Amino acid sequence: MTVHQTPAAFTLPPLSPLQAAIRQHRVALARLDAAQDLDAEEEPEAGRLAREAEVRAWAALMAAPCLSRADAASLVAHVTPSIEADPCPDLCSKLVDALAAVLKADRESVAGEEGEPSPITLAIRAHEAARRAQEAASRLLESIAPAGLDASSRAVCEAEEETSSLLQQTPCGSLADATALLAYLRSVLADAPDLSTFDRAVFMVRVADLGLFVGDQEGEDAGETSGGLTDAIAAHRRAWEVFAAMGGPEGGEAHDAGSRLLEMPCGCRTGAEAMRAHLRWFLPELEAAGEECRDGAAGYEPELKARLRELELFLAGPVDAGEEVGRVVNSGRG
Repeated sequence: MTVHQTPAAFTLPPLSPLQAAIRQHRVALARLDAAQDLDAEEEPEAGRLAREAEVRAWAALMAAPCLSRADAASLVAHVTPSIEADPCPDLCSKLVDALAAVLKADRESVAGEEGEPSPITLAIRAHEAARRAQEAASRLLESIAPAGLDASSRAVCEAEEETSSLLQQTPCGSLADATALLAYLRSVLADAPDLSTFDRAVFMVRVADLGLFVGDQEGEDAGETSGGLTDAIAAHRRAWEVFAAMGGPEGGEAHDAGSRLLEMPCGCRTGAEAMRAHLRWFLPELEAAGEECRDGAAGYEPELKARLRELELFLAGPVDAGEEVGRVVNSGRG
């Protein structure tokens, strides 16, 4: 007697609210495209109904929360082709807000979970999408310059700036992350002449450091630790100690000295170890400081944290913070 077993039912994993909203919006867009292909005289209601359905699906998409890396990846995939055709400021803002929430929550866990992209992969995709939106807005401005496009252009420029910050504040979690980010930043530096002076400087530093870590230096300066790095570390330590002793609230010199650290490449392993040691000293000092003192690091604390995470990842062996910083700083005093 042959016993036939009923195969177990196969069920797809449930969609999150955002993923469901994205799918519904894609369906609505497909139906709208189909309705537009119909003869308006034969199907007078088809276009109107399809447009109304797309508006409802759009509203649901804008209202759905982004709760995970998988959500964020789905949103980026949905956004990218849309904003190339229409640099919609609402969609750009949704992208930035969603990615910011996910990436900030995930920075302490830099490796992607199974089936999910790593945070740096999401940051790259988000910045690339925002750049494409910015390029699309520029093309429209050059061609027809419709009323209201100036506001849209400003919105997508702000999205590019925000995603650029996310890119700078998100550390690599693996060699694969570093290799991907290195290739992406090189393409940005080559193809984006409108980068701000600060963003270009920070991207160039990260390219130099990542090239050092992964052994892929295409002309980046990887010489011995420069006097510039030594001086920057010493200046930042002095400025912070003075600022912390004063107890705030004015931290202009400390802020400027910290910003200069972001613009200094490590150059070699000795420089990387010196930078790591300095950040191991400084970031706990910053955490222990009062809120007024923390204002002295406003604008660059997340970037320095990301840099330390990468230095910890790619440098092997412990380094004593006080000893290493003292050695490097003293070596520059002559």
